Amino acid sequence: MDAAVQRQIERDNLAELTAAHEAEHGEFSQAEIDAARALLRGDADGGVGSAA
Repeated sequence: MDAAVQRQIERDNLAELTAAHEAEHGEFSQAEIDAARALLRGDADGGVGSAA
């Protein structure tokens, strides 16, 4: 399968999962979004709960 098509399928699936989660639990907070972005960028703990 073409890589671009596969990536679009992954994005569509993620959008479905996100919508289902938000329908059940409400919108994601900015802190949750920031933590997810940090994880995607390779920050193992996502910046959540780290001690200073």
